Amino acid sequence: IEKTGDRRQQGPGWIGNRGEKRRLEAFGVTPLAVLSPADIEYMAYGPSGRQTPWASDGRLCGSRGRGLALTGFAVRLKPPFRDRFEALYRGAYFSGAVVGPCRDGEPCLSGSAEDPLEAIEIMLRERARRQEAV
Repeated sequence: IEKTGDRRQQGPGWIGNRGEKRRLEAFGVTPLAVLSPADIEYMAYGPSGRQTPWASDGRLCGSRGRGLALTGFAVRLKPPFRDRFEALYRGAYFSGAVVGPCRDGEPCLSGSAEDPLEAIEIMLRERARRQEAV
C-alpha cells in the first residue's frame, strides 16, 4: 500500500484504505482454512491495461517499490475446487467507484480508465450444494 508498505489482514473486510487515495501496488492471497494457498489463483491489472500472469501459493502479484498502481484484479479457484468453492471480490477505486461483487476470475475494473485501486475485499466460500431430483 502506497506510503504504508506491506500489510497482512486476516479475516473479512477491506484490505487497503478506502477513501484515503493510497494506491495498492501488489497483493497475495492465502486462505485461512480448508483451502491451501496452492488452490487459489489471482492476477492484477496495471497501467495501460498491463496484466500480470496468474499467481498462486500466496506469492506477491503486482509490483513492490516501483510506484505502479493496480487498476484491477481477478481471483479464481483452480479446477479441482471450482465446483465446490467460489471466489467473490470487490474493488474500491480513487474515483469513489466500488466494483463488484465479481466472481470466479472475472476482471474487477473501474469504469474509468487508469483508475487506481485503493482497497480490495476477497471472500472464498463453499457453494450451496444442489439437491438432485429423485
